[in-house]
Amino acid sequence: MTLVYLGTSNNSELNNLTDNMKNFYRRKEVQKEYSVHIPVIQESLNCVTLICGEYHRARILEVILNSNEARVFCIDYGRVCKVHFSGIYFLKTDFAELPAQAIRCQLHHIAPKLRNRIWPRSSCTAFKEMVNRKNIKMKIVYVNWDEESTGVLLTDITDVDNTYNVNEEVVNKGFGYWENQSIYPPLKLGNSTSNVERLYFFPMFLELELGFAPSASEMYTLEELGVIYTEDQGSFSLLLTGASRSKTHSTRDLMLPISKTG
Repeated sequence: MTLVYLGTSNNSELNNLTDNMKNFYRRKEVQKEYSVHIPVIQESLNCVTLICGEYHRARILEVILNSNEARVFCIDYGRVCKVHFSGIYFLKTDFAELPAQAIRCQLHHIAPKLRNRIWPRSSCTAFKEMVNRKNIKMKIVYVNWDEESTGVLLTDITDVDNTYNVNEEVVNKGFGYWENQSIYPPLKLGNSTSNVERLYFFPMFLELELGFAPSASEMYTLEELGVIYTEDQGSFSLLLTGASRSKTHSTRDLMLPISKTG
């Protein structure tokens, strides 16, 4: 599951907003006036952040004082990342009028190849290659109004003579299976029953948006350090493997915000 921006050929509101923010915030006098001072930087603050040379509307999830950074959630694209305090600015009222453009979205009827696991990096990388900078048509199959999320079918129409269904491609290339709700009983976590049927639906949308779960890039960093991300009694925990203990990183250094819902 992820959050995406649904762009259309005749909808340029977000593009206009992005251009206007760039023209406004790149001015030195504006950066000085709108820069958020450290004592004011706090969780839940709506702001504008500079990420890879582009200005994005964002909400602060966590303040990391020892590195002068903040974890932020980009409300228009669904990305979670870290930014330096120097790249955080107050959100001008004019730029707050457009509603957040990211929507909760997941591939309809697709489950990871390894049952009760999160999607591995290989699958995520392959999926990104399937859709990145492609002309993708999306069909919304259902809307879960309780979770405000959608299940979708994706079709690549970049080459009109060779279109294909991305959901099917994920299965055909061995990265996932067609999901059958009747196959899997509710997953037991300790003495409790998970509020979802399969662990690979963790983290939930709300956990991602509130910063309770690691982002994809943070998960990859943990993987490279030899850290195992597991569930314990209905909540998440981090365990160091033997390989990672030999590194210079302490357990405290590796800890990330984890689910508080257990």
